[in-house]
Order: sequence, then C-alpha cells, then structure tokens
Amino acid sequence: MKIIITYASAGAGHYKAAEAIRESLLNSCSHEDEIIICDALKLSKGYFSLSYVKIYDFLVRHASWIWGITFWLTSRRAIAAIMQAIGVYLDRYGSRSFLKFLKKEEADWIISTHFLPSRIAAWLKKHNLIRSKLITVITDYGVHPFWINQDTDFYAVATERTKKQLLHWGISDKNIVITGIPVSAKFWQHPARKDLAEKLDIHYNSFTVLLCTGSFGIGPLEKIAEKLWPDVQVLVVCASNQKLYRTLILKDYPRTKVFSFVSNMHELMSVSDMIVTKPGGMTITELLAKNIIPVFISPIPGQETENLRVFNELGIGSFASNEDDVAKIVSKYRHTPKLLTDAKNHILAIQMEINKELLLNVIRTNHI
Repeated sequence: MKIIITYASAGAGHYKAAEAIRESLLNSCSHEDEIIICDALKLSKGYFSLSYVKIYDFLVRHASWIWGITFWLTSRRAIAAIMQAIGVYLDRYGSRSFLKFLKKEEADWIISTHFLPSRIAAWLKKHNLIRSKLITVITDYGVHPFWINQDTDFYAVATERTKKQLLHWGISDKNIVITGIPVSAKFWQHPARKDLAEKLDIHYNSFTVLLCTGSFGIGPLEKIAEKLWPDVQVLVVCASNQKLYRTLILKDYPRTKVFSFVSNMHELMSVSDMIVTKPGGMTITELLAKNIIPVFISPIPGQETENLRVFNELGIGSFASNEDDVAKIVSKYRHTPKLLTDAKNHILAIQMEINKELLLNVIRTNHI
C-alpha cells in the first residue's frame, strides 16, 4: 500500500499535522507499505509557491483585516462556489508538477492537511486521472468551504461540532470521521517536570507561563512578558520574529527565558502551567494534549476567530484583548489553585472528545 501525505507550507500547522500523521503511520503500518510526505508548494511553480506564502505572510502580519474580509466573503454560499472554481483553475495552473507527481505515484491513499493539495487531488479524481482515495484532514475547529471538494472520500475532523458544520455544507455523514487534529505523540507524553526544568535551566516549582504565537511570533509578546515576570516565570518563543528575540535578550527580564525557533515545544508546554497564544488549530490541540490552561490573544480573523468561538462554547481558555487582560487572567489562576485544577479537569474531559479514532483505522477499514 502506498500512502502520500501532503501539505502546503503556508503556516507551520499544516506541516506539523502531516508529520504527526506520518509518525503515526510509520509506527503502525507494515514494513511493506510505502509512506511519502511532500509539500505541494515545493512541487509548484516558483512564482506560485512564493506568492502563495508571501501573500499569506503579509496579510497575517500587516493586514489581517483584509484576510478576515476575504475569509468571510468566501464563506458565503453564493460566492464560495465561484471562488472554489477559480481556486481549482489557479491551483492546477500553478501546481502542474505536483499534479504530475500525484498521477505518476498512483498512491492508494492521499492524505492532505491543506485545502490546496486536496483541491488538486479531488480534481484529478473527478476526471479519473488517479484512483487514489482522498482523506482531507481539516486542521481547524471550524470549516471554510475551501476545504470541501466533491470527490473527497473522507474528511477527518476535530470534533462533533466540526462534523456538524460539514453536514451543514451537504457532506454525507458516512464521509466524515472524527479523529481529532493529529499532533505528535510527544504531546501526549507527560515527563517529569523537575527533570525537564533542569534541562531547560529554569525553576521547576515556579508558576510558569509560556508565551508563543506560532511561526510568525506576532502579537504584544514583549509587553506581556514585561507585565508577567514580576509574578511568574515566563518562557517566550519568538519564532521567526528576530526583532522581538533581540529586544527581549537585551532587556534581560528576571525570571524570563527567551527562545527563537524551537523544536521542543512539547517540553516547554510540559513545564508550563498556562500558555498565552493565538488560537491556531494545531496549537490548541497540542495544549489540550498537554493539559495547560490557555489565554488566547491576537487571533487571525477567520479561521482563528472561529476556533476561539468554538472553545468559548466549550468553556476552555480565556480571550485577552491586551497585556493588562493577560496579566489579570494569569494572576487569577496563579492565586486560585482550585480554579486551575478545575480548568485542567475540564480539559481532560474535552480530550476524550477530540481523540476518538485514528486515521489508520479509516485506511484499514476502507482499503481494497
């Protein structure tokens, strides 16, 4: 059996979900199975790939309101079908090498964690150019119609609430499976906090707050760190925001440890009591697995505001509009141990909802 896991490198979450799926399948599949992982944008025309990433990067960093309006408009039924047709045409033209790759490989299964490769694979299936079965893994807790393609065999979704949104868009119940958003097994492990604290050179018994806002490192992290350090231990992940990293290193706040890009987010979450973060689908799922209390800031209009709405309904986390709000929320949990314990117990209950089935079960059950 040959399985292609594909994503698009517009934001880190899609890649991380693809890697988590690959990790799971490698641990479970037969040695005779072939598993390939690829970035659809790297197999696309240079200008298409570059513009795809750069435009998204610019909008998220500097003009999120434009992204929000675009997201809202393309979510309307009257517009969604037109935009989907345009998107399929542009994706096919810009991603010819990826299209040829899928035809050449003739995989039994294609698992996609981004709507771009899903659209291309679905178009190939529609025109009988490939016989692969297609699983689209939706990496947010809400559903934008860009994820929906007529020839998708299965949609893997985060929760029952996500499933209901697909049903609303006319997807059959038999084509939807609740798997939770895939995260690496490292996030489901709970190593000794004291050992990790020693490794990271921090105090293991201090109330610790992790600040991270995804691969862009956007939001008022500097001001939040300044507000928090007198009362709690602070870990700041700046990611690609090198200006923020240099600024915080120079300021050298007490009880504050600053990181650039990291590959051990699972460890940083393991030594933290709370996390201040953007409500990205992957980040939310990771913090749920690690059972730490979130404070959400700076959501990207569209998919992240939808994630925020879902988790507000679930009673998980708090939204802070500025650094003062963050400090008040953290202080409330810091000085009310029962509140912290109750919130963690509530997250444990939600974990049961988001981890019902494995993609491997879908593949085994439906493999011919």
